[in-house]
Amino acid sequence: MNIYIGSWLIHSTIQDEELTDDDIAFLHHFSLKVSVHLTNEAYEMVRYACLDSNIASFKVTHSRAAFLAAYKPVSYDCCINSCCCFVGPHKNAKRCTYCNEAHHDKSGRPCKKFTYSPIIPWLVTLYKNKAYTESMQYQAQYKSDPNKVCDIFDSTSYCEQKKKHVFVDGKCYPHKFFDDPRDITLGLSTDGFTPFCCCKNTCWPIILFNYNLPSDIQFHLAYILCVTIIPGLKNPKDFDSFLWPLVKELLQLELGLRAYDMAQSEIFAL
Repeated sequence: MNIYIGSWLIHSTIQDEELTDDDIAFLHHFSLKVSVHLTNEAYEMVRYACLDSNIASFKVTHSRAAFLAAYKPVSYDCCINSCCCFVGPHKNAKRCTYCNEAHHDKSGRPCKKFTYSPIIPWLVTLYKNKAYTESMQYQAQYKSDPNKVCDIFDSTSYCEQKKKHVFVDGKCYPHKFFDDPRDITLGLSTDGFTPFCCCKNTCWPIILFNYNLPSDIQFHLAYILCVTIIPGLKNPKDFDSFLWPLVKELLQLELGLRAYDMAQSEIFAL
């Protein structure tokens, strides 16, 4: 069962014949809440206005939708001032390298956390939906004109990358980048912004674009993946540390991961 929820495509791990009418209703109610940005108050008003629909509280609906999606965000410790994320070289640091604030409070709990949304479950799920898979053929079908630059696939860096073998941790692998027409080209974008007009505090969203989709929809909100938002109040001092979880997943994807192509009915290395 595949259902669109906001910008997410939910592929239930439960077999279609086991997905009950109640489960489908939970997913549609959750989709309504997040797709049109209903406030909690508005959601409760809808519940009581549509008593025959048996809409559960958002807490219950959210919990059930998360279970059916089999998707879990990951929390990472970070500096209370958002200087760095406590991963990699900062993993065992008791204090922030930049501002000297403590990693943990007196009770031993992290002073601050931020949430990361893993991309591997998302990408694997895309190929479990036949219609979505067919829409991701733009890259494979794109015909480049050496005299024109009309798309990212005409760029020098992309063309050079296609000639290279994958090289990870000092080991060269037999496959090259974008060998398989199902390989996915991602674009990363980030910038700081002020979420509230009355103050100067900033935060930094990190978003990914799926360039395999047709160029006229690549930047539509429904197809953009926000992997994390680096919390403020100030700019991060070590921006790379917040990218650490994403880079780990990208390295895994360079090696290839087992995935199922619903359109071709076959298993392949994504």
